[in-house]
Amino acid sequence: MYLLSDTQVDNYVNRWRRIFLIGLFVLVLPFLLPHGWGIGLFTGIMLMSLGIYAVLFRNWRSERGLWMLAVLLVLGLGPCWIFFEYLSFRSLFLKKANGGAMVFGWGEIRFVIDSSTALAIFSLIVKFSASVGIKNWRWTRQS
Repeated sequence: MYLLSDTQVDNYVNRWRRIFLIGLFVLVLPFLLPHGWGIGLFTGIMLMSLGIYAVLFRNWRSERGLWMLAVLLVLGLGPCWIFFEYLSFRSLFLKKANGGAMVFGWGEIRFVIDSSTALAIFSLIVKFSASVGIKNWRWTRQS
């Protein structure tokens, strides 16, 4: 099923600090390691975002109208991130200006791993926001 269960939503909400701090560590990691070794810039941003959204939705069972924020997040941030990922992946597969074949080095592989992981976390964010939005909307409509 596409939606997360109530228990899964509560797990993210209750662990928002841990998610945010792990995201902050992963975000800072590329700057602490020597140039060219670090990985995780986009992944760190997405983990921090998940932590922020989890703290925003901490009252998802009791606060009326919280579904509007969830819908705003899904509809506003979703297309922006998908477009950014599209541009990033498209640039990897374009031929070089001199017409030579594209060579994959550690920098390109590192970028693909980081952005793919970030995109997977982003899909979790969209699923989390959609779950909160739909469940909160149902609760608001029933009461």
